[in-house]
Amino acid sequence: MALKDDYLQVAKRALKASNDTRKVQEKSAFLSYHAFESAGCALSDHAGLNVGPSVSHNQKVQRFNQSAAAFCDSSTQTKISNTAVLLHNLRNKLLYPSPIGSSGTYSRPESILTQSQSNSLRNDVKLITDEVEKII
Repeated sequence: MALKDDYLQVAKRALKASNDTRKVQEKSAFLSYHAFESAGCALSDHAGLNVGPSVSHNQKVQRFNQSAAAFCDSSTQTKISNTAVLLHNLRNKLLYPSPIGSSGTYSRPESILTQSQSNSLRNDVKLITDEVEKII
């Protein structure tokens, strides 16, 4: 199986797991992030770009946007770009407590998104992953 197909399979399984963790919205959202990045790696590999473990998370998302510009319609490009911005700001907040200003207090990952927001994110990533699958 080609690397792009392996990444697409990772994306699909992450989405499945995201659906299975709906009652733990921060884990569901993080798995949606993982699916998004993996779908991006599939499309980037299809475009001939390096996507291996030595590529940072930020670079993978940048390459996803670059590949989307080459292969996706404008609507899908916009959805990928908007989702990339949202997820870039959320990634670590979904994993670790985040400082709240200079107050010395922290927000927990479960307070970052509501269940509804997490479901919406998963649905957006599923649509993006489906588009990537059609292309590759």
